Amino acid sequence: YVILIHKLNRLTKLNNRRILISKIYFKKISNPKIRFLNYSSNSVFHQFVIRVKNRNKFINYMKKNNIETGLHYPHTINQMKFFKDNFKKIKFINAEKLAKECVSLPIDPMLMNYEVNYIIKKINSFK
Repeated sequence: YVILIHKLNRLTKLNNRRILISKIYFKKISNPKIRFLNYSSNSVFHQFVIRVKNRNKFINYMKKNNIETGLHYPHTINQMKFFKDNFKKIKFINAEKLAKECVSLPIDPMLMNYEVNYIIKKINSFK
């Protein structure tokens, strides 16, 4: 209980740090292979998801540079075993394309500025 109260007291500060990191990403990531999603103006960037055509190559590249990435939504509902029978005849073309291209970048509010800049440098160097 005490830990949750402490975290709630810091929530605005942590969310503001995520928002700041996202603004830096938007401003400084310039690699044409990277595309951004459209975020709500109210987003606190719990995740920072980008699109990249060769996702596995990108993930391996980032891993080689000691940068973790995430796959939060790698499958669409029609690809999930539990729902497959209900949606087997339906194609979710846009969702399927996004599921193949999306990857989450580090957005932890505890990231230091030099770490954010390192991540950006490596993303911009991705070929």
